[in-house]
Amino acid sequence: MSEITANVTTTTITAAVTTPVITLNLNTIQGTDIDNLLPKTERITLTSTDITNKYVDLSSLPAYGSTVDVFPDGGIRQRYSVDFTIITDGTSIKRLSWDTLSLTTLLETGDIIVVNYLS
Repeated sequence: MSEITANVTTTTITAAVTTPVITLNLNTIQGTDIDNLLPKTERITLTSTDITNKYVDLSSLPAYGSTVDVFPDGGIRQRYSVDFTIITDGTSIKRLSWDTLSLTTLLETGDIIVVNYLS
């Protein structure tokens, strides 16, 4: 019978671990300081031209399209990019559009939509 002898050495490693710090500025939307934004509410009665065009122009430019709330009067909140979208050139075009989206089948002349957003 053979005898096996082994020398075992235990090594302890101590390491300093630092946690990265991530700072988020929750007061900005698309680089805009939300403290300077004003809430807007528009009640828009749709005309036959609006229905044909499948859009209405807003009075102000929303700070961020996906934060726009659209409610057909007496209805439920509509979903951005499913029911409507915002089309803009960043200055003069401030358009709420439902072309090829779900609101196309819902809206008709005389309907009122309520639009809430920050601008």
